[in-house]
Amino acid sequence: MNNIDIIEECCTQLSDLARNALSGVDSMYYYSTDVLRHRAIEKDREFVGVVYMGSKSVNPEGPAMASVIASFGILVVYGNITRDVESREDKSIVTGYLKSIRDAIRDQRVSPSGNPWRFQGEAPFDIHAGKLVYMQHWMTKATIL
Repeated sequence: MNNIDIIEECCTQLSDLARNALSGVDSMYYYSTDVLRHRAIEKDREFVGVVYMGSKSVNPEGPAMASVIASFGILVVYGNITRDVESREDKSIVTGYLKSIRDAIRDQRVSPSGNPWRFQGEAPFDIHAGKLVYMQHWMTKATIL
């Protein structure tokens, strides 16, 4: 399997896991954080976007067929917030979404590359659109050509 196939399968798996964890919330994957940011601004309801964030060689001096750490982001957008975005109620909903996604990916355990998913963290992601948005970061090891 080539690196494009692995990356696409990882994106698809993360998108499907997020959609299922959040009971059908719209979920798509993108190859550009900028495109994902624009889609998040356009959406008028909950939305999850997965983005491939690049790969880093495990051994830069290694052979042409090398192990890499592939990084992915899961952007969780909580609808259109018309009231103060500091609302605790809205934050508890979004943190519940984040936990559900973490649990679903941890239950899956293995990425399409055959290696485990590793949670790297999550943080607010500002899109300046009156929405609560968080980005989760995940990685997995893969062998590419």
